[in-house]
Amino acid sequence: MRYQHARQIKRLGTRVSSTTTIAAIITTHNRRELLERALNSVLTQTRPVDQIVVVDDASEDGTEIFLNEMQKRDPRIIFVRNSTNLGFAKSRNIAASHCTTELIAGLDDDDYWLPLRIETLLAAYVPGTSFVSASDIHMKPDGSRKSMVRGYAVTAEQLLYGNNAGNHGIMRRRDYFAVGGGR
Repeated sequence: MRYQHARQIKRLGTRVSSTTTIAAIITTHNRRELLERALNSVLTQTRPVDQIVVVDDASEDGTEIFLNEMQKRDPRIIFVRNSTNLGFAKSRNIAASHCTTELIAGLDDDDYWLPLRIETLLAAYVPGTSFVSASDIHMKPDGSRKSMVRGYAVTAEQLLYGNNAGNHGIMRRRDYFAVGGGR
């Protein structure tokens, strides 16, 4: 099990306009209980996201009913259901295509964010940057934790040809599509 950890980042003044928009995108398939935890972590951010796009990849476990109810409760939630299972990458692309925000933040349905995640990533974001990532903490079955600190610059080419930063950060939506999305 893994969750996102918002590392303390020294604030260097306000870099992002208060009007900068950001969406959380989540894909899921037959993991309703984990999805609920992930979605609740998005809903409790100290800096709320502007949109939450969830793509249900043809689940058969009550996910559709759950998401229909959540969409009624929160107007930021955009629910898209695939009629057949298309897989993670295509579903992630569908989610990103439904966003109208400047930035997107990917979250896997089996992960969750700590409350400062978006606020911390936005504090590190410099307008014009394509991607900002932070550390992950991996929870082991015995309850111990392993920090996965990534404290180095990653080029666009490295993002295209390797998993140098994972998908747990924020990215300019237009750059997501410029490099071909999740393919």
